[in-house]
Amino acid sequence: MLSSIKSAGSEIDLTALVETYSALLFRVAYSMLRSRAEAEDVVQDTFVRVLEHRRTLPEVREMRVWLIRIAWNLAIDRRRRRQPEPMDAAFAESLVANNISAEKALDQSQRIQAVLRELERLPKVERHILLLSSLEELDNREIAAILGRTESTVRALLFRAWMVHWPPKMPHILIVTGDAGECYEALYAVHRFREEDWSIAVAAPSIRRLHLVMHDFEPGWDTYVERPGYGLEADLSFDQINVDSYDAILILGGRAPEYLRNDRRLLDVVREFDEQQKWIFAICHGIQVLAAAGITKDKRITCYKHVRFEAEQAGATFVDQQAVRDGRMVTGQTWQSHPEFYREIFACLASSR
Repeated sequence: MLSSIKSAGSEIDLTALVETYSALLFRVAYSMLRSRAEAEDVVQDTFVRVLEHRRTLPEVREMRVWLIRIAWNLAIDRRRRRQPEPMDAAFAESLVANNISAEKALDQSQRIQAVLRELERLPKVERHILLLSSLEELDNREIAAILGRTESTVRALLFRAWMVHWPPKMPHILIVTGDAGECYEALYAVHRFREEDWSIAVAAPSIRRLHLVMHDFEPGWDTYVERPGYGLEADLSFDQINVDSYDAILILGGRAPEYLRNDRRLLDVVREFDEQQKWIFAICHGIQVLAAAGITKDKRITCYKHVRFEAEQAGATFVDQQAVRDGRMVTGQTWQSHPEFYREIFACLASSR
């Protein structure tokens, strides 16, 4: 296959496509077919389609979405040609995370079995959206493109599926800031999560009332201006954080990350969230903390444009969008990105309940 595409004079490096997307395409097909052999066949067939369309490949705007759509449709076609297999323990066990204790693995397997049994009862569209949303690499925009739906439809169906079919588990969010943290980002996060009746805790270097600031832009300035903002009480200090108690961590922006990125207690906490594969959110200058913790390598991120260099130096790829999701990490540019940023956050946490 490789020699054929090269001899055809294509500008697309098929070897690079295979190396980059094979694992993701396998997970997409496997989530539908529950058969490793058939999923591998779908991956092979997907790249055969690439070969067949080699002359039009330079015109493909989003290669990842295009490839996933092909693999997804091929998997659906295969599933239609056979009777659906009943949910069994072996399939659930194959989805259990690696490197966890036998007791946790058994519990996770049983929960996965219950979820998959419920999936089989859902309408087809909702089932497909939930299956694709379980693949952490995909955001709602990409799922919408793969299924030919609007992004708002995907969000609505995802939310409805979880609310109707599974009792809600209220997430517990750790919000990180300090003196000179951006007050609008802080109060928006606290109030928005409380509005949903979610549990939050504000962590800072010490327990006291924090002096937050307001960052804004004025004509004639090349950068933002800083003014005193509202205050906010910290609930706990960094050395009191128990990562096991939280579902996600949110690093706020402002000037605070400039010094928080040097706090080894906080960096250890961020790394532990990453190791436990929990959700990690950061907005504006918050990316400075993630970069200092060393967890942004090979990640697609966004942030305030004048700190993108730090993220890129730490191995990240900057994407000029209001909000970007890559795996279990969601980043936002500034407080002006709140609508896009929190839509992604709520979609992520809804899919984890």
